[in-house]
Amino acid sequence: MKVRVKRSSATGWHHAPPSNSLTHRAIVCGMLAEGKTHIPNPLICDDTKATIDAARLLGARIHLNGHLSIEGLGNSAPSSGIIYCGSSGTTFRLFVGLASLADGVSLLLGDPSLHQRPISDLVRSLNDWGANIHSVNGDALPPIEVRGDGLEGGSTLIRGDISSQFISSLLMAGSKARNECEVVLTSRLESKPYVLMTLKLMRMFGAYVHHSSDRFIIPGSQRYHAQTIHIEGDHSSAAFLEAFGALTGSVGVIGLHEASVQGDSKFVRLLREMGASVECYQKGVIVRKRPLQGITVDVSDIPDLVPILAVVASQADGTTVLKNVRRLKLKESDRIQTTISELSKMNVDIAHEQDSLRIEGPTRLHGASVNPHNDHRIAMAAFVAGTVAEGTTTIDCFECSTKSYPSFMRDMLTLGARATLIQRSGYAS
Repeated sequence: MKVRVKRSSATGWHHAPPSNSLTHRAIVCGMLAEGKTHIPNPLICDDTKATIDAARLLGARIHLNGHLSIEGLGNSAPSSGIIYCGSSGTTFRLFVGLASLADGVSLLLGDPSLHQRPISDLVRSLNDWGANIHSVNGDALPPIEVRGDGLEGGSTLIRGDISSQFISSLLMAGSKARNECEVVLTSRLESKPYVLMTLKLMRMFGAYVHHSSDRFIIPGSQRYHAQTIHIEGDHSSAAFLEAFGALTGSVGVIGLHEASVQGDSKFVRLLREMGASVECYQKGVIVRKRPLQGITVDVSDIPDLVPILAVVASQADGTTVLKNVRRLKLKESDRIQTTISELSKMNVDIAHEQDSLRIEGPTRLHGASVNPHNDHRIAMAAFVAGTVAEGTTTIDCFECSTKSYPSFMRDMLTLGARATLIQRSGYAS
């Protein structure tokens, strides 16, 4: 579908959607657990649907009726089969490890964008523990074949600056290996908050990992125990609502935990550093428009915020530098290039310099025709930019936003955005 966005003013309150990352991890822990896990308020989006389908294929019995009920595997071995992950990198990476625990052959595949995302480092580490995994095409990319017979355990070396999801996959799979597993990091762990989320959820279900700055020791044959898990609000998705408030008026977002382990909870602190009015409460935040100043930010732990930070920076006085962006090349799109190409169409003054994005502001944005390259965060960032721009912004293939935030357009309209759905192409809005 296509969406047209016009200059708007934000006002009002809205509830943040449940956390995407925590929903994935709660589903996996529920699948591994003994008994029935309840998730009263999961995020149901394209990505988490892929994880639900994968967990069902491995043998979990899952009932979805607004809430999730998961009858876990306990000590039973997972089933095997064809696991289609769509464009969900989280699903794919977690289930490469989990399929290693199954008795039989599994094939993991996804859409074309997923098949461009390298997986070799994770495969090598799982094979170090006794798995039998290889790339079907022999090119270190999906599809991946897993000949499961459980994991023996042992030690493996892996870089910490490729994907935190590789580490999360190893932690969860290693907890069900026959013997102790060790993960030794050969470089700094980036996107560390996502690993902390995994450790937090595992702990809630009774599984433990001993860790230091450069290694994780995972006892084998651990038991997960069913829980009732309430999913906190998603700071990554809330950032788009907060940016709308910072740029055009006033927005309150409730359902957020100020002390959240989510790395993207840092966004409101960055808005405050840039000069926006930010009032934080125990479970919410109010963001109001004020003159903004450019800042320098290391985004190695918060890569998902880069597109919306670039939009905010375009309206800040001076230079904003977003450092350590290299891993953005391996997202749903090459997010360095798509952020530059699509926001430049709207007159954002943005350039890639070494390992940084440099944005000069403030600039007068104008409407343009934007192609998000099937990247949900580019689509939503362009939408927010459209509420600041003069004229009309048209965003193609906006259905990609359902990957992580199905109610995004409706929520933005509730807060005052002026936008219209102008074309439907077989997708639900």
